[in-house]
Amino acid sequence: MNATHPTKEQVRAYLLQRGRAHLPPPPPDEIRRRLDWRVEHEPAAGALPAAIFLPSALFQLGALMALTWICLPFAPRDPR
Repeated sequence: MNATHPTKEQVRAYLLQRGRAHLPPPPPDEIRRRLDWRVEHEPAAGALPAAIFLPSALFQLGALMALTWICLPFAPRDPR
């Protein structure tokens, strides 16, 4: 997410101008528009590779579970 922020000088000039005008403050969207303050949303870069590797991760999990079940009878038992 990229955000553009107004400079300190722009904010000070805006506040001085607003202080001289005896009107109620404008809505936040109008203030952002006047100061050219916006947020740009970018698509998440890490979401696509995670979706690509999901099938191989599931295959690895299945293979590990199969080996565990095959080797389970040979595991040492608790003598109690």
